[in-house]
Amino acid sequence: MNYTKLAIGRLTALAVVLLIPSACETVSKKEWAITQNQVTRIDERVATIGKTLSLQADLAANIEQLRSSVSVMTGQIEEFNARTQMFSERLAKQEKNLNETLAANRNDIIESYSGLAQETREFRKEIQAMSLEARGSARAIDVRIASVEARLAVMDEAIHNQPSKKTGKAREKEKTVAEPIRPEATPVAQPDQKSEWGLYENSYTSFIRGDYETAARGFLEHLGLYPDSSLSDDALFWLGESFLGMNNNLKAVEAFGAVWDRFPSSVKAGPALLQMAESLIRLGRMDEAVLKLKVIVEKLPGSPEAEKASRMISALAPGTPERR
Repeated sequence: MNYTKLAIGRLTALAVVLLIPSACETVSKKEWAITQNQVTRIDERVATIGKTLSLQADLAANIEQLRSSVSVMTGQIEEFNARTQMFSERLAKQEKNLNETLAANRNDIIESYSGLAQETREFRKEIQAMSLEARGSARAIDVRIASVEARLAVMDEAIHNQPSKKTGKAREKEKTVAEPIRPEATPVAQPDQKSEWGLYENSYTSFIRGDYETAARGFLEHLGLYPDSSLSDDALFWLGESFLGMNNNLKAVEAFGAVWDRFPSSVKAGPALLQMAESLIRLGRMDEAVLKLKVIVEKLPGSPEAEKASRMISALAPGTPERR
C-alpha cells in the first residue's frame, strides 16, 4: 500500500508539471528524460505490486478452501470415531451375552457329558462281558478239541496194538480195558488265582459284576505283583474305570493319566486320556480338561477320541474357575 501511495503522489506531481507551461519551460530535456525514466520505473513497480496483491488474494482463497476441507475431514473423523465406539459397545455386549449363555448352560453341558460317559461305561461293560463270554466259549471249544484229539490218539494206539486176528473174547477184553479211558472227563486246568492272567481275569470279572472295590483291589495287586506285565496298561485302564464306578473322579484321573504317561502307544491310551478329561470336567477343572482334549486332537488326529475331543473343546469355554 505504501508503494501505491508513492506512485500516485509522483504521478500527480508529474501531471502538475505538465499542466503548468511556465514550469515546463524551465525544465531541460535531460531532466525530462530522467523524469520519464522514474515514471517508467514507478509503473513497473505498480504492476509488480498489483501482481503481488493478486497472488495474495489467490493464496488467501486457497487457504480458505483448505480450511473448509480440513473442517469437513474433521467432521468425518469424528463420525468415524463415533461409529467405531458404537460397534465396540455392541461387540462387548454380544461377547458378554455369549459368556453369560455359556455360563448358564455349562452345568447342562457337564451333565450331558457325564450321562454320555456313564452310558459309554455301561456299553463297554456289555462289550467286555460279551468278550469274556466269547473267550469262555473259545476255551470250551479248545477243551472239546483237545478231548477229541485225545480220544482219537487212544483209538489210533488201540488200532495199532490190535492183533490181526482176534477172538470174540479178546475183543471183549480189549473193549473192557479201553472203555475206562475217557478223555472228555479229564479235568481242565484252571488258572492260578494269583497268576498274572488269573489275577487280571478275576479282577475284570469283579468289574463286570459291578463289584468295583474288589476289582480295584485286584487291579492294584496285579500292578504291584507284575509291574512289567503286558496287561499293565489294561489293568491301569480298568482300575480307572473301577474308580469311576465308585464315583472317585480324583483317583480315576490319576489312573487314566498313568495309562497315557506310561503307555502312550497302547490302544488304551486315547480312551484313557479322554476319560481323564471327562473326570476333570466332573471335578470342575475345566482348563485342565481342555488342555488334555487338545493333546488328544494333536497326538491322535483322525481317531474317534480326537473327534469327540474336538466337539468337547467347542462346547467348553476356557478360563472356568476350579471348584475346591
